[in-house]
Amino acid sequence: MKIDALSRDAAALAYARQTYRSATVEHRRRGWYDITIPEFEWDGTPCTLVNHFRVALAPNQDGRGVNETATRQALMALHSAGWAIPELNIQSAEGFSGRADLCVIPDGGRSIGYEIKTEKDSLSRLAHQVRMYDHCFAERVLATTPRHLAGARQLLPGAWGLIVLDPVHHEVVELERLPQPQEHDLAAQYLILETLRVEELNALLHNLGVTRTTKMNNDQRRALLTAHYDVATLRELAFRTLAARKGGRVYTTRVETS
Repeated sequence: MKIDALSRDAAALAYARQTYRSATVEHRRRGWYDITIPEFEWDGTPCTLVNHFRVALAPNQDGRGVNETATRQALMALHSAGWAIPELNIQSAEGFSGRADLCVIPDGGRSIGYEIKTEKDSLSRLAHQVRMYDHCFAERVLATTPRHLAGARQLLPGAWGLIVLDPVHHEVVELERLPQPQEHDLAAQYLILETLRVEELNALLHNLGVTRTTKMNNDQRRALLTAHYDVATLRELAFRTLAARKGGRVYTTRVETS
């Protein structure tokens, strides 16, 4: 049944009154409602009817499918304390480049790369994206809606994890398949350094007392940093640098234990 209303609550009440004439509705969670029918008699026995239903929001051209920002938040909530990086630059072993929808690196742990496929996405590039994720992350996961599940099961390697997303509310509905980790893990090493800008690399070098950086290229800047710091320390410095970045697609967010 389609009902035009100013809000989901108004639509729920309109549905209840049309269907049961005299009823009250109560919103439980995420669009689910209880309808309560006042006491009546059935075969001489006093009864109260409670029914459950859901009001789905009509899609529109501006906001169809899963919202990736909300999806990232839901995926981040699956992890213990660490760092999350959206839109991280990645590449395949052949040198083809792209971006990972979300990278999560728990403190002291291995990297997890998430590819997100919304309702309006297709799986046409998934095989190409798999090669890039496999080259960069220890664990690889596809998070998608039920619409893409059949195709994803056919295309994904067995080592990939698979998460089912609610197409409306962006929440994680099911962890269908857990990822199988590999030893190869560029994202947990120095891959994050590739995202730092010239001025950010220079600032880290200046903290070491290296001030003559004008004629250096970024490879030289990164080489000096990796020569001075161990992996864990330099990675943490890069995370904190990106957390302080103003503007840009790539930044870091601290994930705290819930």
